[in-house]
Amino acid sequence: MREKLYQQIARTIQNEIETHPDLVRIDTETKLAERFQVGVSTIKRALNELVVQGLIQRVPGKGTFVSERHADDASTRLTASESESHGVVGVVIPGIGDPFATRMLGGILTGLHEAGQLALVGFSDDQQDRESNALRKMRKHVDGLIVFPAEGEMYNDELLRLKVDRFPFVVLDRGLPGIDVPCVASNHSEITRRATRFLIDRGHQEVVFVAASSLHPISTQSITLRIEGFREAVEATGKSAEPLIWTRQLFRDAATDQLSGLLADRLVKQRVTAVIGNSIADTQLVVEAVHAVGLNIPADLCVVGFDYGLAAGAAPGIYWIDQHEHRLGWQAAKMLMATLADKPIGEGAEIAADLRLVGSTTDSLVLV
Repeated sequence: MREKLYQQIARTIQNEIETHPDLVRIDTETKLAERFQVGVSTIKRALNELVVQGLIQRVPGKGTFVSERHADDASTRLTASESESHGVVGVVIPGIGDPFATRMLGGILTGLHEAGQLALVGFSDDQQDRESNALRKMRKHVDGLIVFPAEGEMYNDELLRLKVDRFPFVVLDRGLPGIDVPCVASNHSEITRRATRFLIDRGHQEVVFVAASSLHPISTQSITLRIEGFREAVEATGKSAEPLIWTRQLFRDAATDQLSGLLADRLVKQRVTAVIGNSIADTQLVVEAVHAVGLNIPADLCVVGFDYGLAAGAAPGIYWIDQHEHRLGWQAAKMLMATLADKPIGEGAEIAADLRLVGSTTDSLVLV
């Protein structure tokens, strides 16, 4: 599919942002129109695409800025009275090795900067004991917390303690079943149901859901909701979904380096034609497995992966579910700020995810 003109412009600006770390302010729409020899309306469409991706942010009356850098630009700084920090917010995430978590952290920091807040960031490495330690230490020094919970058989007891003590906090992506706390997440169940339906409507008879890289798929709410959406779409066709849900338990807790081979064997034996990967890691496992048996994507196997478009070297021809992670983080910061100001804006927020296609353009939206 040939790129449209506004998509080419958006890609060019995105490349400039990524290759010039000192770039803070984006030229005005008029200057960009002159530069690319197009109308202002085309520039608006290009910039809107970058706003949706969380790469840039428009500040009324001041201009357009690279999202994670605009707070340092002199022209966007708050006045002295506005910039006085109202306190410090603690942020606990698994780490910055995961591009999804990194982009979400960028959204959080953008939201906190906008509110004149400082951030204290801690990492759990997706381990509950480290998460507990970070939460215990942080709550002594911060006014509120934003937490992307670590995976585990149960949620962390420290999170329950925060709730009991009425300490202000918001959780991201992975909700806490049975605990009524503000949570910002994508529409996990709905987008998986739509993606599965999309594959079925394209004629795929054997669609599987792979969550093999997670040690705790059934106790992680985001994964259980995705499985729920997948099951609903499959069972609507009259088939049983159970043989099509491949979690770590299916592979008898095999070591990570064995998963690709086991997946390859099962893909061939079950004559799978389409896969939905629960994470970037799962999608990469599927890609390795497909290549190992000499198949091609998308000719022999159609692949949809959550967040896969964020990965370096993402393979063309693979669909990916874009959860707008920058927006998720920003919304969590906004929600916590409202809580700290005694003006809560609800018990949670659901951000609609989109299905996109890798290799065409990063903004190639697939309607499902």
